[in-house]
This record gives sequence, structure tokens and C-alpha cells, in this order.
Amino acid sequence: VEAALLAEPENPSLLKLKQDLDEIIAITVELLLPSSSINDDEDDLNTPEVSNFTFEDDDSLAKKWR
Repeated sequence: VEAALLAEPENPSLLKLKQDLDEIIAITVELLLPSSSINDDEDDLNTPEVSNFTFEDDDSLAKKWR
């Protein structure tokens, strides 16, 4: 886009495209930067909960899957 703007610096379509691409790049960089509040939420989502449930010998479900 920048190369095309060198040839046509007043082209409204190219100017709009450059503006849109600059905005997309800025948003992408913002999303990729580490942020403590975002990372904390992601850690909570990615951490499995540990269950203390144990099957008893007479549990019919346990018998099916053993």
C-alpha cells in the first residue's frame, strides 16, 4: 500500500486502505501484548479443576469403565 501511495499519494482508496491496515495492526499488537488482567483470566480458564471424587467398588458407572 505504501509503495502504491508513492505513485498515487492522493488516491482515496489507497489512503483508506492504509488507514484501515494501520488500525488492524494496532489492534493486533494490542491483543498480542501481555496484560496481567487478561493473562490472569486465561490462567483461570486453562487450569483444570481437580476433583477428589473416587469410585466405590459397588459403583455401577465405575464397573462400566474399568
